Amino acid sequence: MLLTIDLAAELLFNLVSFLGLKSICAKVLEDRTAGAKFREELLSCKQNILAHSRAGACNERDGIIIAADKATDRVIEEAMQMKGMMGCDDWPTALSPLFPRIKALCNRGSLVGGPGLAWEALVEVAAFCMYQWDGGDARVQGFGEEDCDEFHDEVDKIMLSICEAQKQDGKIPWLQGRREEISGLQKKAEDQNGGSFKYRYQRSLQFLEQL
Repeated sequence: MLLTIDLAAELLFNLVSFLGLKSICAKVLEDRTAGAKFREELLSCKQNILAHSRAGACNERDGIIIAADKATDRVIEEAMQMKGMMGCDDWPTALSPLFPRIKALCNRGSLVGGPGLAWEALVEVAAFCMYQWDGGDARVQGFGEEDCDEFHDEVDKIMLSICEAQKQDGKIPWLQGRREEISGLQKKAEDQNGGSFKYRYQRSLQFLEQL
């Protein structure tokens, strides 16, 4: 049952959720009288707001990379418990849940460096999803690196969306430096497994070649 007692605004302020507060602020901004003053106060805090948001975005990038590292460690640990055997789809299965976090990081926008940070996280996650056949303690069952192709196809789609966002924001110099990173991922797969993996990330490469 809802309470009907009168409460001071200060007390309610301490109880309101973040989303609730943002909703209230949005309504205040629309008000002709109060909106101007609130807008002035908001802009006066611009630097602190941006710094806080950028720090949060950087922390999320780091968190994604750490999560990828831990996910692959768990796969190897579980493989060792199974006498050193693991399936080729174990790594993509462990790392795919990170894709929504990478997309959400990109969607934070260019003001906080979201697309660039999402790219950094994505490249690291993609590098984790490659099998090291030589010198590893765990043996892999399956067809090999090609079993990761579907995972890297999704990586390519996310790469392309990030590139499109950066182009829209006029980040052409940034885009021009990404082809080397993509080539590095292709070469990493080749060095560790043999064969050619030039067919990966073709959507993104074709987009970058048209700049």
